[in-house]
Amino acid sequence: MADRIAGVWARLTPSRAAHLRQFLRFAVVGVIQNALNVAVFAAAVAIQVPFLLASIIAAVVALGVSFSLNRRWTFAAATKQTGAQAIRYVSIWVTILLAGLPMLALLVEVGGIPKVLAQATVVMLGAPVSYAAQRRWTFSIGLDGRGAGSP
Repeated sequence: MADRIAGVWARLTPSRAAHLRQFLRFAVVGVIQNALNVAVFAAAVAIQVPFLLASIIAAVVALGVSFSLNRRWTFAAATKQTGAQAIRYVSIWVTILLAGLPMLALLVEVGGIPKVLAQATVVMLGAPVSYAAQRRWTFSIGLDGRGAGSP
């Protein structure tokens, strides 16, 4: 199996291999972020914080960790545009959060899904959208894999 994976990896073009590595790093950061998000959400709900407020609190806690790891490791931002990147990152985050809250309410109140499972579901549904938006807009990496200002 390892030989087969190595063979597939070896056949990738350098830009596709770089994109795959970047996506895998984003996935690792996402696991950390989402585990933190769900853990904070579960703790807040356990102490009787209303679940929609718990979702916002959990997202805020996970936001800082996610931005730092994605900026430094996933997308290896080499620019000094931290403020501008943070604003774009938060804008995407707020959009995904606002889209997710009604979904969370529907899953819990209409679907009868347990709150923590519903939160985990909403978080996982937002992840691919977040990756695409963060890659293309926040960290300005185009479809060719090059950042803004690349030759």
